[in-house]
Amino acid sequence: MKVLARSALLIVFIAVSARPQATSTIPATQNSSLQGVAVLQSNGQPLSKVYVDLRGAWSAQTTTEEDGKFYFPSVPPGQYHLYARREGYALTEYGQRWSGGPGQLIALAAGQPGPNVQLGLSPTSVISGHISDLNGLPVTGARVRAMKTSLSENRRTLRIVQEAVTDELGSYRLFWLAPGRYYISATVQPWQVSSNVVNNRAAPVGDTSNAGLTATRSVSRPETTKPTGVGIADDEIYIPMYFPRTADGEQAAAIDLQAGTEFRGADISVLPLHTYKVRGRLTNLPAPNPNQNQG
Repeated sequence: MKVLARSALLIVFIAVSARPQATSTIPATQNSSLQGVAVLQSNGQPLSKVYVDLRGAWSAQTTTEEDGKFYFPSVPPGQYHLYARREGYALTEYGQRWSGGPGQLIALAAGQPGPNVQLGLSPTSVISGHISDLNGLPVTGARVRAMKTSLSENRRTLRIVQEAVTDELGSYRLFWLAPGRYYISATVQPWQVSSNVVNNRAAPVGDTSNAGLTATRSVSRPETTKPTGVGIADDEIYIPMYFPRTADGEQAAAIDLQAGTEFRGADISVLPLHTYKVRGRLTNLPAPNPNQNQG
């Protein structure tokens, strides 16, 4: 009996020792959530099919429903940027006070639902016009740029936002521009188009059927848009001209675009300017530093 009792106690001891021991564990991080609605900035009308991007340490994307609402059900806590975009509307970030301005971060706490946000989108705008030469003839292939001002080292500079090329009528159209202030410039630059010339020596004389159009050789012929009859010479070049007609960017006229509007008539007349050669001789140059090339 004593042997059996000791065996039973040993079995119980082994069973108790085999149980997993309780250890202190760090609780899992509880996620947050975020919801909101995308609307038209002017009247609050809900917008569907808007792409909403959530960016931070964790990123996700969704699309608004017919009622303009969107929902991110499970988001790790942290700070996030929230963007909305749709064709024909300016890119919008949550917290912007004006189009293209800085946005605000959204802070999501662990286990707490985020705020119910609203994203207001504005329709994009258009600037259109014509580019002509001194004789009033259309300039094909001119590069037209829409620019905005920015500050660099306390100096105003023009930053290119969009670029277009004029067609055979000298017309251009800059579209999907966010509301704001723009400056327009035009530059004539020779460009080439490959034109294939087809020559079939084996085709019968007078044959106008499709069989006679089989190509046996093609030749690339460069074509250029360099205007003729405007007095341009080898010592003349085209420089950027700003709307309405100035070579000085500081004198360029600003175009203030409202949401969903088109500014027509941003016409620019380009003209060639003479180039000059400058040559001379440098004197009293400083002596070279003997230690300059030593490591």
